[in-house]
Formats: sequence, structure tokens, C-alpha cells
Amino acid sequence: MQAPLNAEIVPLVGEGRRATYLSIQSLLGRLILGAVLLTFSFIFDGNEIAALIRVSAIGAAIGLVLLTAACPSSKRRDSTL
Repeated sequence: MQAPLNAEIVPLVGEGRRATYLSIQSLLGRLILGAVLLTFSFIFDGNEIAALIRVSAIGAAIGLVLLTAACPSSKRRDSTL
């Protein structure tokens, strides 16, 4: 997923700010992952792995639905050869 994102976004960011943008993007991703792991550590103890997997699967499904809804259908390109 990272390569298509960078192919679209990075050319829009100026050369002088590109490294800062990519560093902030990486930092935010790590902070979000840390927040998710910290939240899971408070919600579940070590013996509830099945519940953790179930909650993660539900969250992934909701995220996929939201991502699909966020992609505008009008932006899809025709693949004419």
C-alpha cells in the first residue's frame, strides 16, 4: 500500500518538505500502532487471545467497509488498451 500512496502524494509535496512529510507519516503510523497495542493491553489479559482476534477481525472489517465507502467511484480510471 505504501508505494501507490507515495506515487500519488510525494510529487505533490515540495522537495524541501518531502523528508519531513515522510518522517511525520512514519511517526504517526508508529504512534497509532502503539496506541492500538496499548489499548489492547488494557482491555485484554494474556488468556483472552480469542477475544483479541475477534475484536481485531471486526475492526478490520469495519475499516475495510469505511475505506471502500471513502473511495469515490468517479475517480476510477477506465482501463482501455
